[in-house]
Amino acid sequence: MLRIAEELFALSKQEQTELSRLLDRTPLSALIKASTATTGRLDFLSALEHLVFEPVAKGRVKERTELHRILENECWIFGEEYGLHVSDRSLNEVLRQHCRLLGRDTPAPAPVLREDGSRGIVDLMLSRAARQRKGERHHLVIELKRSNVTLGMSEFTQINSYAQAVMNDDRFRDPKVTWDFWLVGNAMDDGLRQLAHQPDRMPG
Repeated sequence: MLRIAEELFALSKQEQTELSRLLDRTPLSALIKASTATTGRLDFLSALEHLVFEPVAKGRVKERTELHRILENECWIFGEEYGLHVSDRSLNEVLRQHCRLLGRDTPAPAPVLREDGSRGIVDLMLSRAARQRKGERHHLVIELKRSNVTLGMSEFTQINSYAQAVMNDDRFRDPKVTWDFWLVGNAMDDGLRQLAHQPDRMPG
């Protein structure tokens, strides 16, 4: 209590006025919770930056057992409005969750396949309801790569194969749903950089 009182008495007149104005609108407990959450997220971002960019650490962080597990519990980093629905599961689970979110019946059991006939394992699938259009949804599929991997056409082909599988399977089709597919890593080679920065398209 003494520490709290000292901090309060140390506030300037303007800071006291601002605090009083905040307390008129928000309980002190809510301010503390918000401040704690913000501080926790800043600490997480600082730790993540160290893990994926510090030269020694980034060579040691594994994709599936470490980076993936860290990020699946902190999906706010991709957007506060998203919720996690699939983690390290097949495209069949992506389809099942897609239908569940739309209130549809469980789809036919035939597997969702990529062009090469494989099922594919999706790192993360997030989803959010549209902000302004009722009944519409947006799905985000994320493919993570460990920090010391330079993204190239091989990695692009992988994430593109997931997008093609979704486009080619009629069970995914719905005019009220949009999809994004993100490939996430530290660096990309020249070929992929050119593909991601074309004059007639948005970056990416």
